[in-house]
This record gives sequence, C-alpha cells and structure tokens, in this order.
Amino acid sequence: MITTRYLRFRATLALAAAAALTLLAGCESTPRYNAAFGDGVRTARSLQIMYPGEWKNRGPVSGMDGKAEQSAMQTYHDSFTTPVNDTTPTPASGSSAAK
Repeated sequence: MITTRYLRFRATLALAAAAALTLLAGCESTPRYNAAFGDGVRTARSLQIMYPGEWKNRGPVSGMDGKAEQSAMQTYHDSFTTPVNDTTPTPASGSSAAK
C-alpha cells in the first residue's frame, strides 16, 4: 500500500532532482563563446600598432636630432622635480563658499 508519506518523499525527490539538473545546466560548456574569447582584445591591440612589420626594418630611425631629443627629455624629467607655480585661483565649491 502506497502511503501519503511515501508519495511526499517521491515528490520531494523529483523536485530535488529537477533542481539539481537545472543548476547543472548552468555549468554547461560554452564552446561558441570560448572559441572567440579574447578576440576583441587582440583586435584592439593590433589596431594600435601603426606599422606592424616595422620591427624587421634595421635602418636608422628618422626624426629629431640627438640634441633636440636630449633637451626635450631633460625638460620632461625636470618637470617632475621642479615645483609648478600655478597662480590660477581655485574656485570655491560646496555650501561653505556662499557665506
């Protein structure tokens, strides 16, 4: 004879199995997404390289002369050690400025 307690146990077991299968379905592999993972980053990085094959060119680099480059770099380095004399007034903010 099938009792009410047995039927409740079977229903609870069926619900638990259905819940477990639902949770496991979320862990399914995503081969479509995994195959293209990182493509956007690689594309963006490659688009930032102006001349991709330039590393093969062993010729001299054209640009500024050595003295101008040295002066520019010295000015750049000095900009971090020399304090900036900024005399621009800073606008007051907040409610305390309206006194």
